[in-house]
Amino acid sequence: MIEVQDLTKTFNGKTVVNGLNFQVREGEIFGFLGPNGAGKTTTMRIILGLLRPTSGKALVFGDDLGSNDDLRRKVGILLENDGLYDGLSAYENLDYYAQLYNVTDREEKIKNLLDFAGLTERKDDKVGTFSKGMKRKLGLARAMIHDPDVLFLDHHLAWTRKHRGWSGTSYFTWQKRRGQYSLIPMTLMKSRRYVQKSLYFTGVQYKPMTGWKI
Repeated sequence: MIEVQDLTKTFNGKTVVNGLNFQVREGEIFGFLGPNGAGKTTTMRIILGLLRPTSGKALVFGDDLGSNDDLRRKVGILLENDGLYDGLSAYENLDYYAQLYNVTDREEKIKNLLDFAGLTERKDDKVGTFSKGMKRKLGLARAMIHDPDVLFLDHHLAWTRKHRGWSGTSYFTWQKRRGQYSLIPMTLMKSRRYVQKSLYFTGVQYKPMTGWKI
């Protein structure tokens, strides 16, 4: 479970997140909607422990991600930086992270994720030769390599358009079937179709919304 309580963040006297409250329950896919600069990524970074709040709490499984190394291993993260090494192949990138997380069934996990992302035929190619969309999909595979209980995805929708039979809809359906849940900041209002619950950010005001039913 993710629980945000009275969360406030101020930068140089300007409040960018103001008294925010919400919960993400097990099995939910939850989105942040709204224009750029409305506080979505700031909220995400506070939850991840990358920023400290001015006041309030942001808890994952009842604890602070920023101070719990064991808890961070239960989380998958894909931010604007895909976390990939251009000089390594797609396979080598996933293998590196699989070893980092001590994944026991590395070969099978890598094979399945490459297939899911539609990158099996490019598995031996250097990531530096990939398009932005291909890197985003491989970055998603990287974030899932250790079977995290929660996925945090920031500005992911560049790769949700159909590509070789793959689509964002297929990903979210698959994610729900696995019983995992996600917290996803998104910019475009039309992105609501990919989530079950969401908050719409407008300045420092927040409107709860429902979304697409999987």
